[in-house]
Amino acid sequence: MGANTSKLPDQDIRDYQDLTYLSKAEILRAYKRMQEEVAKAGRDPHQPTNMYLTFKEFHRMKEMEFNPFADRICHVFSSKGDDCLTFEDFLDMVSVFSESASKSIKTAYAFKIYDFNDDGLLEETDLAELIRRITNPSEISGLRSDEIYEIVRFILLEADLDENKYISLTEFELVVSKSPDFVKTFCIRHT
Repeated sequence: MGANTSKLPDQDIRDYQDLTYLSKAEILRAYKRMQEEVAKAGRDPHQPTNMYLTFKEFHRMKEMEFNPFADRICHVFSSKGDDCLTFEDFLDMVSVFSESASKSIKTAYAFKIYDFNDDGLLEETDLAELIRRITNPSEISGLRSDEIYEIVRFILLEADLDENKYISLTEFELVVSKSPDFVKTFCIRHT
């Protein structure tokens, strides 16, 4: 589903509408946004083979510049596993982070993003890394390691229902179900 010109073909737009939570206008906005970033990287955005972003290019986007999970977002949405995003990968990401995406889709992707070792579980090390990134330990106000692991123990006590020392997707879904603002906050505003 690629385009040979700078205009996205109508059939592609209809297909993308069927496959995502996005409207035609949102798809076109995402396409234009990606073209802008590809051009900034010095590639011709009108050539379909150039419509990708490396992690470095993705991280330079103002929406990702200060996001502590930008590397994980890029990794999770990279369909080739090369930490590069094709337009379709980018569109999937925009769709998941849109306000229209369902809570179950957002929850599944949040779980993948927070699963730093990609083993399908949120273990102590995953939770500690999550807390480190949220609290920004590079600043003076960052938490000490013992404080981080105290929070991890509390999280496991509350969320690890079968007491096996990790949080499964099912347990994570239960935690998220108790957070009414999750769907609204698991969004990226695209400009």
